[in-house]
Amino acid sequence: MTQSTKALNKLLKKKGISKDRAKEIKQERRTLKNRGYAANCRVKREEEEDQIKADIEVLKAKKAKLSEEIAQNGFEMDYYEKGNEELRRKLAVMDKEDQVLLFILFFVDSAISRVFYSFRLKRPR
Repeated sequence: MTQSTKALNKLLKKKGISKDRAKEIKQERRTLKNRGYAANCRVKREEEEDQIKADIEVLKAKKAKLSEEIAQNGFEMDYYEKGNEELRRKLAVMDKEDQVLLFILFFVDSAISRVFYSFRLKRPR
């Protein structure tokens, strides 16, 4: 059980302990208290370090998942862009009367725009 400094001083005076011995007792008390504080600090630092390591692992997993999603969406975007380019080439060759191809081109173009918008990417033209 720890005593306040005031209570310790009173006890030392009451017991008639010499000043040199009282000084040694106080120094020992300070040393022991400091060890306790240092031990608590080490435990707290280790707990914080463990928590930070766990947080890092969670963030790494999230990063990997997002990277995979970005790659997948990039493949889909490439697929739609290639299809769009192919339709544009075909449309340039065909007559203006072929409205069906124009509709398909519009549909694919708007799908690509939605993909870019969902990732807030600037769409290249």
